[in-house]
Amino acid sequence: MNSANRFVFLDGLRAILVFVVVLEHLIKFAAPHALSEEVIFPVTLSGLSAIHLPPFNLLHNGAWAVATFFVLSGYIITYVLLNQKHVADGVIFLANRYIKFALMVLVSYLIIYVVFSLEGQAHNLTLVGVLSLSLYETLFNYNYSYNPVLWTLGFEIYGAVLLVFLVFIYKLLLARKFPMTVAAILFLSLLFLLLTSKDVLYGHIMALFLLGALLTHVKFRFEKTYLKVVVHTILLIGAFLLISVDVRGGLGNSLLILNLSPNEYIYKYFINGLGAFLLLLSVLNSGRLQRILNSDVLVVVGSMSFSIYITHYIVISTVFTMTIFKGYSVGLLTAVSLVVSGVVSIIVHWLVEDKFYGRLKIPFIGTNKEKGDLVMVDNGVTYENKS
Repeated sequence: MNSANRFVFLDGLRAILVFVVVLEHLIKFAAPHALSEEVIFPVTLSGLSAIHLPPFNLLHNGAWAVATFFVLSGYIITYVLLNQKHVADGVIFLANRYIKFALMVLVSYLIIYVVFSLEGQAHNLTLVGVLSLSLYETLFNYNYSYNPVLWTLGFEIYGAVLLVFLVFIYKLLLARKFPMTVAAILFLSLLFLLLTSKDVLYGHIMALFLLGALLTHVKFRFEKTYLKVVVHTILLIGAFLLISVDVRGGLGNSLLILNLSPNEYIYKYFINGLGAFLLLLSVLNSGRLQRILNSDVLVVVGSMSFSIYITHYIVISTVFTMTIFKGYSVGLLTAVSLVVSGVVSIIVHWLVEDKFYGRLKIPFIGTNKEKGDLVMVDNGVTYENKS
């Protein structure tokens, strides 16, 4: 497999996103008061209050990172499905996604079960409960007991189902030679319905997958270099303004360009997602940004981002709460959390994502790896091996 043909810059972006999520959870355990205090700034800033202002909040506001993951998933899922010729490939894609997610959730709950057993904590988690949570409740019923980061996986599953259906409809319209305006009207109508849904959180997050799907059809090239610089500058500034919206602190603060009231916090995922859309639009159309994200360190970390995401909260909470770590300094606990989280992530990625899932995943109909046709890689991106 020729790694040069992979979208490795997306792995680089994933590394940044998962770093933000990990840092948020580290702060919650190491300095919980920093994120919980209500921050209405005086004329001069002091203490930890400044972490709620852009650009500092970008380093710990996990909402924008998660929103970007949703938009990125929408783009990748749509890209993969558009490159498959058989209707059944959509079902195969969903099956593979379920298998991978269920495996990773199972591993996370098994780790939690082992930690509880070693610590001798009273709990209601049984091995039967682990299977139930892993195979159904977490992915389809939003039950993410013991590991709060798993809340996103249910949305990922339903978002994939939505996009499989939409790509099928889109291909059907193309086959019957319907005007593209029909597809555009249907897309915008669905987006409107989601944004006005009674279940605001569900509707807004599902809309993020649609924004990602839209990225597969939004491309631009400029003959004039200065036009390209101007457009990308505008996109990145817009992205920065939208992804920096964070309602956990700075409520009522006039220094924030974009702000929300405490009662509107639920909308932040879509607002951050709009910023993610602009950010990805710039990245997908900028060779310079892609080269930056192609950094070897970022790509390696990004390739393990799913394993890091699934396991890091378990490790951090264990280190900060287990009896054997009582009395140690916050700095030491933070360092131990990062080291142990890295080791666990590497093991889970290699053993579960790479080896075990690699043997279980179902190939697309017509896929021929020996001939170098489109193939699935573990992070969901497709590429052509032309070597």
